[in-house]
Amino acid sequence: MAERPPSSWAQMRKAMRYSIWDGMAANMSENMFGPFLALFALGLGASKAQIGLLSSLPGLLGNLVQIPAAVLTERLGRRKLICILAGTGSRLCILAAFFVPFMENKGVPLVALFIGAVTLRGLVGSLNVPAWTAIMADITPKESRGSFFGTRNILSSLTGLVGTLAAGWIIRVYGFPGGYQWSFFAAFILGALSLVFFGQIPVEERRSRQPREGAPKGADNRPSQQSLRSHLDSVRGKWQRSIEAFSSQRNFRKYCLTSIFWGFSVSLGGPLISVFFAESLGGSAALWSVCSSAGLIATMVGQRYWGRLSDHFGPKSVMVLGGIGAASLPLVWLAIPVPELGFIASFIGSFGWGGYNLAAFNFLLELTPDENRPTYVGVYNTLVGVTTSVAPLVGGLLAEAVGLRWVMLISGVLRFTSYFVFVRNVDDTRSTPMRPSDLLPLTMKSRRNLPG
Repeated sequence: MAERPPSSWAQMRKAMRYSIWDGMAANMSENMFGPFLALFALGLGASKAQIGLLSSLPGLLGNLVQIPAAVLTERLGRRKLICILAGTGSRLCILAAFFVPFMENKGVPLVALFIGAVTLRGLVGSLNVPAWTAIMADITPKESRGSFFGTRNILSSLTGLVGTLAAGWIIRVYGFPGGYQWSFFAAFILGALSLVFFGQIPVEERRSRQPREGAPKGADNRPSQQSLRSHLDSVRGKWQRSIEAFSSQRNFRKYCLTSIFWGFSVSLGGPLISVFFAESLGGSAALWSVCSSAGLIATMVGQRYWGRLSDHFGPKSVMVLGGIGAASLPLVWLAIPVPELGFIASFIGSFGWGGYNLAAFNFLLELTPDENRPTYVGVYNTLVGVTTSVAPLVGGLLAEAVGLRWVMLISGVLRFTSYFVFVRNVDDTRSTPMRPSDLLPLTMKSRRNLPG
């Protein structure tokens, strides 16, 4: 039996408030860890192919478990518990990364150990994606999701900005590896704090597992051989419904296929941008934190703007606009002559990504039915995730063979190709065309409408 959404507006407001606090702490944690993974691996002696593997393995294994995670979520009916357990595991993996440099004199290959910790984090952390997505759909009114997630993303980006700048300062002061380690430890503490906030979100749950028919109260309900067989049949049925979800929903299928193409194009060169910044442009980790911060500022500036457009004109219209900036990002980086100007590329790309990601999440919620939504989300994340996980490894091997600049160029061309495939093939009945004046902020539109 599925969980029920919060039963009152008071509960829903409380849920959204704690969701915002959770997102703020989690994003600050992520930005003290994620943006510096490739640079830390380079310091450990990783090759470009290993950098690709660092980005590839966590996503590959994490997304392979999306459908099983969706099956588990629907079977247990305990989405909040699943999110907390998976979140705890992923935070402990951050703590494991903190201890990697201490193994230097133990005869352990540090690069392999670090890749293993990051991979395990991606695997465990992705177990909660179907459950988290379904919870977010329940606690947010459909008509104002764009505005809510816009506000949530603005505040999360603000704390992420603080986290990125703090990590850059720590790394600059304490150097390698101490600066990275302290940054990772702070990320672990903040991640644990985010779990505390998430635990306060009211989610009315009902257990899907019921006592065996005819069994008295207090009887031993341990699974018998028959119940285990029934459970396996249920799992097979979920997998069958996953296949049916992909094959029967035409627009959902087209969205999945175009997202696969887009995800491969983005992930081919995206994880190597920090390597390009460090090796081709000669930038430092501290300067990279400034570039990352510029991207977070762009995301904050854009979230309220994109959220309003998404609510009024539909998610696809926003994806079409934001996708231009997201697709052009590697090409803009190629045009940057010195690392000090890297913040320009980061700002342009992140402003576009802010709108694209916000609308893409809302679009996925609209394309998936309320019933069995975790299964649909699991199908989407598995199909897209496997592709985006293989792409960084391909990009790393390609960079070893032909160089980083060629990989960036190929990624940019493929991004625009997949962008146009999406625009032409995926339908959204709720989206409406926009006029150029609709792109102006509300304050500017009000001034234009003043007499005289």
